[in-house]
Amino acid sequence: MKLVKIVKEKLESETKDAGKPEKNTVLMSDEEKGKEDRLLQSEVKTTGPGMSVVSEIQDSIRAQSMEDKVEPPVTLIDLAHAKAKDVFDIGFHLVIAQALLFFQHRNCEIDQYAFARQFNLSQNKTGSDSVDNVWDFYDCDVAFELRSLSREMQISLGIASYSFIAGIAVVAHAIFMKNRQEPPIQGIFKWTDRIPIIDSIIEIPLCLWVAPFITLLLWVAYILCCAGLVILVISYEKEAYENGNLSAFALTACLVGFDLYRLTGNIAQYYVINKSANKKTRDEDKKLIEKLTAMHK
Repeated sequence: MKLVKIVKEKLESETKDAGKPEKNTVLMSDEEKGKEDRLLQSEVKTTGPGMSVVSEIQDSIRAQSMEDKVEPPVTLIDLAHAKAKDVFDIGFHLVIAQALLFFQHRNCEIDQYAFARQFNLSQNKTGSDSVDNVWDFYDCDVAFELRSLSREMQISLGIASYSFIAGIAVVAHAIFMKNRQEPPIQGIFKWTDRIPIIDSIIEIPLCLWVAPFITLLLWVAYILCCAGLVILVISYEKEAYENGNLSAFALTACLVGFDLYRLTGNIAQYYVINKSANKKTRDEDKKLIEKLTAMHK
């Protein structure tokens, strides 16, 4: 409503100004007056009072649309929470894949008759041969494997524990993180995140430049986990199970290795973003202190 009022007032004022006669008028003939009237009409069509108001409105609309297109600033907490979610999702998937790899390695399957046997026994209420333990549903001794802690079991538990603990740690750190402005290095990560599969490899030099120690530690841990997966594949081949499938086991190991690769790259990116944002804040605080000390001198 305010905009309509302003437009009306402008139109009325400009039309009044246009209708007022000029003070210094000169006597003209009828022919000259007709020419002048035609010129004034042509000018009003192109640059009249209405056209000036319309152009002002169009300029204001364009300026408002440009302001609406400006994206709000991204904070460090937004980036950290999104990256922490990715890390936790990958870690959870990795735990499941590693459990699948363990069951394949021990050639362990669910006993297809265990549920039916338990149901029949519960109906007959005999309970003499009932399934007393959850591990009795499997045709391999999982409890014994957990107690014995063989080399293969240690590798499987180590990879699963690493992924689970890493996901929990990153999420907990993101929850209690202090808010900062978007780090300048995030512009590069926006570009690398658009590249599928090899994005973490491309980010390694950048992560080494910002956080060399943590980056080396994370990728050394990844290489050790991959070495453990190779040991599991070799061990599975030596077992020579009668109904074993080496190709399926190797593909499952590759799936676990790829999840480890994604987990390592996302943790490294999370740490670098956080460190870069903290460094930017410290530099700004340092410049502010220098300005204040210079003003007091």
